[in-house]
Amino acid sequence: FRIVIVSGVRTNAVLCSGRSVEFTRGSRDWKLGTWNCRSLNFDLSNRILSNELRVRGLEAVALQEVCWKGKDHREYGGYNMYWSGGDTHELGTAFIVLGEMTKRWWPVNDRMCRLRIKGRFFNLSIINVHSPHMGSDADDKDAFYELLDREYRKCPKHDVKIVIGDLNAQVGQEEEFRPVIGRFSAHQQTNENGLRLIDFATSRNMAIRSTFFQHTSLYKYTWRSPNDTETQIDHVLIDGRHFSDIIDVRTYRGADIDSDHYLVVAKLRQRLSEVNKIRYRRPQRYNLERLKDPEVATQYARELEAALPDEGELAEASLEACW
Repeated sequence: FRIVIVSGVRTNAVLCSGRSVEFTRGSRDWKLGTWNCRSLNFDLSNRILSNELRVRGLEAVALQEVCWKGKDHREYGGYNMYWSGGDTHELGTAFIVLGEMTKRWWPVNDRMCRLRIKGRFFNLSIINVHSPHMGSDADDKDAFYELLDREYRKCPKHDVKIVIGDLNAQVGQEEEFRPVIGRFSAHQQTNENGLRLIDFATSRNMAIRSTFFQHTSLYKYTWRSPNDTETQIDHVLIDGRHFSDIIDVRTYRGADIDSDHYLVVAKLRQRLSEVNKIRYRRPQRYNLERLKDPEVATQYARELEAALPDEGELAEASLEACW
């Protein structure tokens, strides 16, 4: 069957080419990352970043704290960077995407931006976020999640929807929060920011997939504090309908861009559900023109009569069997 890709965009979209992002690699699996890089305002940062991503085979990465002003894009090292910053060299989110892909994205503010790309079977809407930290004012946190919810509602209904980034949230292993969370978080208890994240995920039928995979703590922790305490605060969420598309999430400690956050990578494999396979199954076609031939029509009538039960069989059969 043929999948028709909807190409319409909203009026505030930044259109970088004539169509959605398209994967050029033949593999069914691909990698999406998130990395709080704590500033790209240093010499050779672009080259170092692109080299790190190329070595690990990443097609797209959501970046936080790029510390670039304004909203723009540039190309370098085989990748394209699209960033959404503020009026100062603080915060700022961005997507860096493999250069062979075409891109369409929406800058939101210095804590959020959105990208739509073409997947194997469904389009993907990816929201890159950088949540206020634990010590932030409650009103700022409320405003952040209200904005996130508005951006989520803008995603096309049938897209695979992913929220990824530095959520500044510790998610525990509490039974009452399953199946929104998994059994393999790096933490036992959910903190206040984690509760906000779980509330959002629950309201949008999402799963925090970064807590579902059984790795050693070494590959779960995403941030190292100044006192060398390590926590898991960067996460990957996906809508429940496409829960199984993410087949792994882990950190890569070898990646280095002078940040206190580790690179987090989600491996994706898009599948069609059994419902969709049935829905799009090609119906069997019959050559009705052949029935115009008297011999063919006579033979068809004989075979049809032989296949149908006679009156005696119908009289003995129950109503359920007849149906």
